[in-house]
Amino acid sequence: ENVAGRLMVDAYFNGERMWEYWPKVDVDNAKGMNLIPSGYGVIADEQYDFEGLNEYATAWTSSAHEEQMKYISVYVSEPDVFIGAAHKHSFAASVRCVRENASAE
Repeated sequence: ENVAGRLMVDAYFNGERMWEYWPKVDVDNAKGMNLIPSGYGVIADEQYDFEGLNEYATAWTSSAHEEQMKYISVYVSEPDVFIGAAHKHSFAASVRCVRENASAE
């Protein structure tokens, strides 16, 4: 339940809420991922075309297979997380740094 909302942070930019309110999504950032709706970029002919600002967040995961990389997408209006794959030289997504828990050693 509410997987997407657990990754989204209730952030404001210039006084405006970045994630709109949707009844199906409870933005609580319970997982501490702090995703903001920055969209993604497509790279073609050395040009970047950015899409989805204020609509969804896309971030790379640590999973890779040759030239393909996996990413997650979180949409403002959907409580689910979507997983996709893209060529790492033609797709631009946010990078989330994950730190190991030092006390687990």
